[in-house]
Amino acid sequence: MLIAPSYGMGNWQTTETGKDVSAALAAAQKLANIDLNNVHVIGLSNGGIGASQLLMDRSTRFASYTFLSPVFDSQLSNSASSLTVVKGRPVFVLTGNDDDRVPLSYVKQATKQIKTAGAEVKFESVEQANHFLRFTHRESVLNSLEAWLWKNGAVQP
Repeated sequence: MLIAPSYGMGNWQTTETGKDVSAALAAAQKLANIDLNNVHVIGLSNGGIGASQLLMDRSTRFASYTFLSPVFDSQLSNSASSLTVVKGRPVFVLTGNDDDRVPLSYVKQATKQIKTAGAEVKFESVEQANHFLRFTHRESVLNSLEAWLWKNGAVQP
């Protein structure tokens, strides 16, 4: 099952992300059997802001966190105390080397901060891929994403 809140076009400027995602999961659970201990968060582009808010949220904990061509919440660099909660959390960051919207140096710096805080981070950049690598390099992106999710407990189809 996929639950994809977006706050419009990735406008994750709220302090209520954890509560809103928990409410979305509770609503979805009325329609389907969801193992709340095996929920994997994936943030695409500006969705990375919401995913990083969940990563830093002390009231939520998910099976893994994936960032695709990500923008990260500014708290990652503004507050070291926000990062203490990420220790031990599995994080996968996948981006294109030639992303002209979210520079590789920015993604690497944020990833380094998450790793330094103690998260179990896997970083992967795709050669000759831009912000839309999920379209231009679809097969390799899906293979990497599937392998990561399965390694971190997602149920195989």
